[in-house]
Amino acid sequence: MGPRKSKNRDKIVCARSLARLVNKMTERLTELWRGIARAWRGRYVRMLEDEVARLRGDNRALTNSLLGTAGFPPLVLGDGVDAERKTSEPVVRRRSWPQIAMMREREATRQAAVREAHTRHN
Repeated sequence: MGPRKSKNRDKIVCARSLARLVNKMTERLTELWRGIARAWRGRYVRMLEDEVARLRGDNRALTNSLLGTAGFPPLVLGDGVDAERKTSEPVVRRRSWPQIAMMREREATRQAAVREAHTRHN
């Protein structure tokens, strides 16, 4: 083997070892990137799930508020805090101020009718 073939052979060996090194570095960087992406995706998904839970609670509160204003009992759904409350204590139906005013007006009208009927008989 001449000096020229030896140099070519050394270049080929050097190129192969460099290619192996680049492949190993690429694999390590890929694994590192995948780990970062996995961690980020986990945090991001957790953040989205927390936001969805918060929005569901807000929607439930708004819906129950509207139902209460209309005179209907609140919805009791089977997830989260409502499920625990459902088994341990009864749901207290809260009235809105317009509902309270209507109830007072009806009661006053009823009492006035009773008084009027009582005065007629006497």
